[in-house]
Amino acid sequence: MIERNELKKEDFNQPTAVIRLTHCYHTGIETERIALYDATRAYWSIKKNHAITDTKLALAVHDGIVLEVYTIAAWLPANSTLMAVRLDKSVDKRRWEFVGNIASDAIRKKYLGKSVRSLFKPGNQGPVRCFGSKS
Repeated sequence: MIERNELKKEDFNQPTAVIRLTHCYHTGIETERIALYDATRAYWSIKKNHAITDTKLALAVHDGIVLEVYTIAAWLPANSTLMAVRLDKSVDKRRWEFVGNIASDAIRKKYLGKSVRSLFKPGNQGPVRCFGSKS
């Protein structure tokens, strides 16, 4: 059953990375703008393929709910950019991070506080999924 505030694949009109924060989440992180940004953007073990490099937005998600929305300027190899706190300086070459900004209020309004639970099937362990068509 889809909740009233549940996002569906069709709700993504531009390439979007939905990123589930699990190990790096702590209570109150949503009020710590830099910590939430760094936790969302860094250290993802993903194949740098067309789907991820085309993403224009990133949704920070915890417990199935969108906490923040970022516009993506670029995806880069992990440890390429300045971060407030580096979690692991020995990150392997298959890990990536993005740089970007908090999205406009209009874009944030569309996604903030909404659920993405139905977009991840039970047992799906991958923290990053891409949705939306190329613009």
